[in-house]
Amino acid sequence: MDKILEEKVGNEWNPIVYVDRTGRPAYPDFVKEVKHLKLELVGPTDFDVRKIELWLHSKQVNGCAIGTEIYEDLLTKKLLEGCLGFADLQVIQERGIGFFRKYFFGKSVFGWKSVVLDCRGRLNVPYLFEGGDEVELLWRWLDDDFYSHNPALRFAN
Repeated sequence: MDKILEEKVGNEWNPIVYVDRTGRPAYPDFVKEVKHLKLELVGPTDFDVRKIELWLHSKQVNGCAIGTEIYEDLLTKKLLEGCLGFADLQVIQERGIGFFRKYFFGKSVFGWKSVVLDCRGRLNVPYLFEGGDEVELLWRWLDDDFYSHNPALRFAN
């Protein structure tokens, strides 16, 4: 195997992701409040993306759910702590489009542990999606519809 291909396989497509949990991530300026600040440093420092659960609300399986329904379900069932958050999404984004396509092709994936209140008083959740040749990290209002290709990312039990 040539050196360039070996580096590509070793780095971009390696399924093990490392997250620095020693400090909280820097949030965008529009964020007024991080709703679950105590959960920001909770989670493994490394994980295998092949073992990440693509969790869907029951309404998402064959249709759509409103983000507030998903959020309430995750809170009620005490599943929020097991979700990925903003810091996890940032690290996945840094791995690049090849990595994202390999493990999350056709999906917009959400980090529900990092729901925030914006300066206009609306709740938002961070997510990753394929934007051309880049992995985009954006924020979605919880008043929006979420479909079957919009799973929450959760650590395997």
